[in-house]
Amino acid sequence: MQAAEVFAVVSGIGQGLVGEGWAVKMKKSREMREEERAFLERELSRLAVKTPDWALLSLFVPVAGILSFVVGIIFLLLARVLGFDVRNGAWMENSVTWWGIVAITAVVVVGFAWSIWNNYRQNRLHRQKLMQSIQHELLAGKVRDEIIEVYDVKILQEPEHGMCCVFLKLIGEKVFAMMDYDSVGNDLHVEDAKPSIVVRSNLHLITFPKSKLRKWSFSGDVLPLPSPTPMGIDPDRWPEDETFLRVKWHNIEKHYGGKKPPTPDPSPPGGGEGSRISKGGA
Repeated sequence: MQAAEVFAVVSGIGQGLVGEGWAVKMKKSREMREEERAFLERELSRLAVKTPDWALLSLFVPVAGILSFVVGIIFLLLARVLGFDVRNGAWMENSVTWWGIVAITAVVVVGFAWSIWNNYRQNRLHRQKLMQSIQHELLAGKVRDEIIEVYDVKILQEPEHGMCCVFLKLIGEKVFAMMDYDSVGNDLHVEDAKPSIVVRSNLHLITFPKSKLRKWSFSGDVLPLPSPTPMGIDPDRWPEDETFLRVKWHNIEKHYGGKKPPTPDPSPPGGGEGSRISKGGA
């Protein structure tokens, strides 16, 4: 074991510890393996493919047209309030209302085009930065390897398509989030969508320190999954995939689901078996 740093966690010591076993079973920095190097090379190849955001481009004409129409109607209503004759096409005969419509349409189209370009530019800069960090990662050849005990699980579900977000409670009240993209199926109704991730008692987490990319797997006993709570926020506020969150465990429902969080367990840390989730079958 190279550069190994192993932590033994004894019952009743520190915040969030349990009554048996190891909480952080293994944590070390080691040399990158071939399969991990191949994973980074695949990510680098994927990021190197420059493809335009066709979804945004395909929406440009209809969205710009609808926005221009709505703003134009509002402008004509305002012009009528101010005393201009806009009925039966009269607005086209008046230079003020005519050029006003032209100017408003131009502003809407240019503003929407700038918004799309800015979004594309930000994504491109993010992609370039991530590619550089992966290249440095490959040169450094190091990963952080951890095995962490999972104490509890929460599931939040996106209400439109049924995609699930899995939240894990780890040592020291840390919260780890992962998006379960495979929980969505084209032939499934939302109410039939179920988590595809099988959560077990040990999370094996491999972190690439420069790019912050992660690979994970589970081992140990299967943990029972609770019923999903609806995700009550917009997609741009969802947690990032495979990240540690600053949100407290008892505030997850309130922060992401728009619901009042459950009352925290009043039992002190390290209170024995009662502080740990019950295990399912192997």
